[in-house]
Amino acid sequence: MYTPQFGCGKNFSQEEMRMRKLILTMISIALPVVGLSAQGYGDAGCGLGSVIFGNKPGAVQILAVTTNATFYSQLFGITSGTSNCRGIFASAKAEQNRYAEANYESLKQDIARGEGEKLRNFASLFGCYGESSQYFADFAQGHYELLFEGSANGVQVVERLSNLARRDGVLSQSCTYLN
Repeated sequence: MYTPQFGCGKNFSQEEMRMRKLILTMISIALPVVGLSAQGYGDAGCGLGSVIFGNKPGAVQILAVTTNATFYSQLFGITSGTSNCRGIFASAKAEQNRYAEANYESLKQDIARGEGEKLRNFASLFGCYGESSQYFADFAQGHYELLFEGSANGVQVVERLSNLARRDGVLSQSCTYLN
């Protein structure tokens, strides 16, 4: 039977190997949890409970879980990006910014024309689909000068477009990710 050696010339029994694997597994599970508590919430996760009780360890996390469950605040927080949660809207905004920065010149040309693949994809990142996608394209084209005023970068274009679109009756109702 082969017994592994680890550079030090020591032979490990099967029992020792199992124990070492168990310890490594436990460490690999514990490290992400340590990272989570640095996020501002403890084992209970994000939600109203994390706002009230923070990341204090121990039994207080049971109260945090109970608070999250009682008020459905974890679901709301994840969706809205509030209560120490990074929600889908927060990640949608980051994705919009990345896309606008990476495709700035092509997107600028598409917005000037009021059509194009980059503009259609951009509209989808705002949650504008179907007819609202074309409305979004026309809306962006109509506000081209304001969107690209000065030496605006992609992030500024996203911010300006989001602010304008939130005040538009059609886009505010039909596009789901207008941060």
